[in-house]
Amino acid sequence: MMRFYSKTWEQISQWGTRPSQSVEQRRTVMLTNRISLLISAFTLILCILSFSAFGWIYTTQSAFGFTLLFLFPLLLNRLGYNSIARILLSLIISVASIVVSVVDKFDYYQLEEFQYFEFRLTLLTATLVPFYIFKLAEVRYWSVALAFNFLCIVFSILYIVGLA
Repeated sequence: MMRFYSKTWEQISQWGTRPSQSVEQRRTVMLTNRISLLISAFTLILCILSFSAFGWIYTTQSAFGFTLLFLFPLLLNRLGYNSIARILLSLIISVASIVVSVVDKFDYYQLEEFQYFEFRLTLLTATLVPFYIFKLAEVRYWSVALAFNFLCIVFSILYIVGLA
């Protein structure tokens, strides 16, 4: 059984790699695929736990939607849109955090401390992703992702304080 999972992991990791690419490009595509798959798997686990504890509430529904959205970079890599896949992966983590944070307020009018810190830590962690999947020389890509993540953090703070 482990051999099956290992082989499947390796095959999915290779999606979007071509022999004509440099070793560095193939490594970047594989890393993007693996990060995308792991984040999607963890989100699915959280979705299942949320469903078992709270039912099919808005937060659970949005978590399921983002589980599928986190797989989209795999498809983009498979189709050869490697740069778009990396940018999308860098952005959707922050978008997911903001959206789930807002949707969570429809389910629970009074957020607990854990929910507050969870979303903020997710936003801060999302700022690290561009540095994993972009070279420092690719300034135009990682700067867009960092600027977007920074705006999400600022919007999140303004939203909590009540200014937005």
